[in-house]
Amino acid sequence: MNWEAVGAIAEILGVIAVIGSLIYVGRQINQNTQIARANIVHETAILSNQIFQLIAQDSELADIYGRGTTGVSLNGVDLQRFTALVTMYMTWLEDIDSQATAGLYFDPLGGESAIEYLSREFSCFFSTPEVRHWWHDSGKVGFHHDFIRKTDRHIDSA
Repeated sequence: MNWEAVGAIAEILGVIAVIGSLIYVGRQINQNTQIARANIVHETAILSNQIFQLIAQDSELADIYGRGTTGVSLNGVDLQRFTALVTMYMTWLEDIDSQATAGLYFDPLGGESAIEYLSREFSCFFSTPEVRHWWHDSGKVGFHHDFIRKTDRHIDSA
């Protein structure tokens, strides 16, 4: 056997090894992406549960939340606690929306923003004067401009 033939066989084997390695790395990346997405969904669920767990475990906070989301005017400490809850909720929603926009969230949203996907709940939430007042007065502070734009558009269309 001549050295040129041996070299050609070695090159073919090298190409096969590289292709096999690329397939393996591609599968590993796909698996890691799926795991990352599952972790994101899990962390989002934990945050959601924490928000509602606060309300469920504290009857006074549940009362404040109930009054604030049904249009009863709040003052003082009650208004501050309600504002904190609303801020937590909106931060959670922004997190879901930014992950979905970045393609990191599973696609139950069907290409919609989180606001559009949760539109019934979101519309009900923003139908109260206290929540609308919070959003227009101070709620936009700290949120990304894209999320503010989507939220404003949804509020205006409701």
